Amino acid sequence: MKAISYRRISITAFLILSTIYFMRQYHHLLDMTPAALGKYYSVRLALFGHIMPASIALLTAPFQFIKSLRNRYLTAHRWTGRLYIVCILLSILSALYLTFTTTMVIGKMYTFSLWFLLLAWFITTYMTYITAKQKKFKDHSEWAVRSYLVTFAFIIQNYILKLPGFDALGSFAEVSPNMFWLSWSIPLLIYQVYLSFIKNG
Repeated sequence: MKAISYRRISITAFLILSTIYFMRQYHHLLDMTPAALGKYYSVRLALFGHIMPASIALLTAPFQFIKSLRNRYLTAHRWTGRLYIVCILLSILSALYLTFTTTMVIGKMYTFSLWFLLLAWFITTYMTYITAKQKKFKDHSEWAVRSYLVTFAFIIQNYILKLPGFDALGSFAEVSPNMFWLSWSIPLLIYQVYLSFIKNG
């Protein structure tokens, strides 16, 4: 039991620290000045509406997966879950607006891959909500993990961008669509394999 607790605490710490590291790298985007935002200044409200809610979701969600906290503070868990869902919906809507105003300049496949990322984000979050409403709590827990994995995709993308030799693969417009697909599809696949082992075991 202790080993499991320590493992979960370690995972939670990694997720939180990764989020903080990511936010520190891009905190200038919240300055809302032409110098900080450049071409995104004209869509600064949508950018803020995407970044800030997603950051809140990324910071609060890991604590939801700690069973002892969840059971001890069930009311807080429910309200934090509602906050998470609202933040995701706001971030999705803002990101969708951005895809129609800024991303087409980079490329159609870039935008296309983002649409599917947003679709996966919405579906996994919706299933998290609906299974909770139906009191299917085992399914709810699994869908909550899937939703968070898609949310965490933005941080995974940041790690991929820093991989040695990544720049040599091509321009950002050329490699980013594959990066977007990999950032959420592979984690979901790994999680599904994990669930299969757990259920069969």
